[in-house]
Amino acid sequence: MLNIPPALRITMIVGSVIYLIIIFVLLKRKKLNVQYSIIWLASAVLMILFAVFPYIIAVLRDIFSIEMPVNLVFTLLFIFVLLLLLSLSIIVTGFSARINKLVQTQALLEERVRRLEAQLKAPKPDETAPPPLAADAPAKASTASTTDPAVTNPGLHACDAGTPRD
Repeated sequence: MLNIPPALRITMIVGSVIYLIIIFVLLKRKKLNVQYSIIWLASAVLMILFAVFPYIIAVLRDIFSIEMPVNLVFTLLFIFVLLLLLSLSIIVTGFSARINKLVQTQALLEERVRRLEAQLKAPKPDETAPPPLAADAPAKASTASTTDPAVTNPGLHACDAGTPRD
């Protein structure tokens, strides 16, 4: 059986509860995401359980045939750190894949913008031809005779066709 002094036990319980409260405050302020906080919450609950019921450590020590309870605590802490590192590696890998996808999408969008800007800057085939004089000029040109001065001389208006110029 483990003999833990009551003052140390109370200190461990208070410290574990403060740790749990800090985790909940971080969750409430959205400084910590719920899916990433599961491992932190589990560690806080285990710390409270070990502080309230130190007999759990003695039972686990006997199950794993570990000589000293402190060795079990260090082993559990080592396992916790490994799980934390694995969890963070998974998160970083997911973010890396998302960043790669975003970079590729941005490159495609930039290329599309460049092509659209080039299309806007390039002259259209209609812009090089002189604009028609009237909205119905193409229709008149097809029906008018070639002797009509307004058709043969686009600068001459139909109303000025019969009058001489100075």
